[in-house]
Amino acid sequence: MSMESHCYVIAGYDLTGNETDKFKDWKWSDDGEDYICNQCKGEIQFFDDPMSGSHLYFGYILASGDEYRNC
Repeated sequence: MSMESHCYVIAGYDLTGNETDKFKDWKWSDDGEDYICNQCKGEIQFFDDPMSGSHLYFGYILASGDEYRNC
């Protein structure tokens, strides 16, 4: 199994500790996926931590990239 590192510069809010059960259900809805699955420059998105689930951020993406390219 391999992992790829992603880096983002966002202007937004740290919502860690404020997520609810409604958010967990909503993020996999059609509307929620628009705010979770499009993490590229120029988008407004939620960022959660899929590995530990201990972080949640919401904001405008100023820049993004990974180990190999910019988005």
